[in-house]
Amino acid sequence: MGSDSAAKHRQRAPGRLQTYFRLAVVVAAVTTLWFFTRDPQPLRLSHQLERQNARRFKAQTVGPAPVVTAQHAAQDTASTHDAVALSTGEEQGEEHDGQALTKRGEARAGLHARGVYRLTAKDIDGVEQSLAQYMGQVSIIVNVASKCGYTASNYQGLQAAYESFKDKGFSVLAFPCNQFGGQEPGTEAEIKEFAASKGATFPLFSKVSVNGAETHPVWEFLKLQPAFRDGGDIRWNFEKALIGRNGQVVKRYGSSWDDAQMRADIEDALKSAYDEADAFR
Repeated sequence: MGSDSAAKHRQRAPGRLQTYFRLAVVVAAVTTLWFFTRDPQPLRLSHQLERQNARRFKAQTVGPAPVVTAQHAAQDTASTHDAVALSTGEEQGEEHDGQALTKRGEARAGLHARGVYRLTAKDIDGVEQSLAQYMGQVSIIVNVASKCGYTASNYQGLQAAYESFKDKGFSVLAFPCNQFGGQEPGTEAEIKEFAASKGATFPLFSKVSVNGAETHPVWEFLKLQPAFRDGGDIRWNFEKALIGRNGQVVKRYGSSWDDAQMRADIEDALKSAYDEADAFR
């Protein structure tokens, strides 16, 4: 019996191998068929998602690109066009040779060096004024109001500082603003009369917005300066910016008037070197 069983087992062994071989062939054929007939869309979507995630990570790491508004672009274009045109002769259709390109770069550098002094603003009488007339001076730019709790101390302090330092190259540029508590409601003529009653003789400009969509370019510039970004938007009346001789913000101040601190900072700013030729060449 034992020999018969062993013989039968040996006879069935080749048959099992053939069965396994056939099964392997079938599996291979089915796999090959699937590979060449599958829909590649899911794989493509997977790759797209990977690329999107990679771009998102890069954006988060590097940070968003600086936002340049149409208003900023228009201001920069307007302020640089004349100087660049004169330097390069582009309005006459002249070719931009090496010398012209050098002059163009110098013109752009000069306008950048002027900072806020490259802008214009209407004075209290409605006349457009170029702030370039203050180039090389130290200034305080301030948003004033006639009916604020800080009005008396600031008008007194600003006028006293103006009288003390104006002969050394210092000025106060005051911009009335009615955005905080409605505390500058008057007309330009009324504001001018009020300032005169306070003994103010420093330059006074027309009423402006310092926050929001209608922000005046001067205040838009101030809020973009690194030394002015600690608080973002203007928070109340009589916030002040100390401007250096090159038109850049040196320091930002709140609504209160600290006479000793302001005078010390003004004196330090007046000591800074300034080359007028570099700014206007």
